[in-house]
Amino acid sequence: EVVVQVLADPRQVVQHRDAGGGQHRGRAHARQLQQVRRLDGAAGEDDLAARTHASSSMAFDHRKYKKQNYVLEKEALAAGNTRLPDLGYNVGVYTFSPSWQEIYPVQKYDYAKISEAMKKLPAKPSGRTPLSAGLDKLEGVLKGLSGRTVVYIFSDGGWEDAAGKKDPGDKTAELGRKYNVCFIVISYAEDP
Repeated sequence: EVVVQVLADPRQVVQHRDAGGGQHRGRAHARQLQQVRRLDGAAGEDDLAARTHASSSMAFDHRKYKKQNYVLEKEALAAGNTRLPDLGYNVGVYTFSPSWQEIYPVQKYDYAKISEAMKKLPAKPSGRTPLSAGLDKLEGVLKGLSGRTVVYIFSDGGWEDAAGKKDPGDKTAELGRKYNVCFIVISYAEDP
């Protein structure tokens, strides 16, 4: 069994941009999230992956929690690791920004090893949000997995619009169908 965590956010392009430049801020459509979440069979997943978001846009403080979004993300990852029961899952942790990095390759869950691997996350958020390119890299990980998979994507809703790349919502829906994946988005977006 495997658990994969990936941090990103399937969002649609809208007209305003964030301060990082070259990134779009948007809100997911309920229909897209319904397609992406695919909660059928969420119990007893074979794989779990987390995909982290460490771009410069995560440096902003969350209005409600009065902490930097990136700090909240790292705290959520640590808490998730603490709460995850050892049921024989395979787990992987990856970051897609500022570039794709394997933090903990998919392997049998081990609390201590994941805690140690989390120290490899960038100390500070920086750079752009290449979400679409990161989803392409994630597909390489998903190809090697069997059974049901859950991918956690952490995001603030921003993403870089790359020429020739699919909208992240469309790409996650495609990956969900193709590899029996349930995407769960943990969003720090504050747009109304």
